[in-house]
Amino acid sequence: MRPPSVRATFRAEIRLRPCWSGLLPDPAMLELYRIRRDVSDLAADVARFRRPHSGNADDDQSWDIITRLLARLAKP
Repeated sequence: MRPPSVRATFRAEIRLRPCWSGLLPDPAMLELYRIRRDVSDLAADVARFRRPHSGNADDDQSWDIITRLLARLAKP
């Protein structure tokens, strides 16, 4: 899972500007890519909790990530 600072930087870099082909990216496709990435991150963290875990700081951080991802994915 990428740290939030890298994710925020990545999202800030995605702008609607022409790519090398001169075409503008489709905003709906960019949103689908973001959703796919969030679901992939969610699956990785859920897999972590399916295994035995000790309840340490990493588990707390993963749980926070899961709740934020679910909140973001639940928005219409």
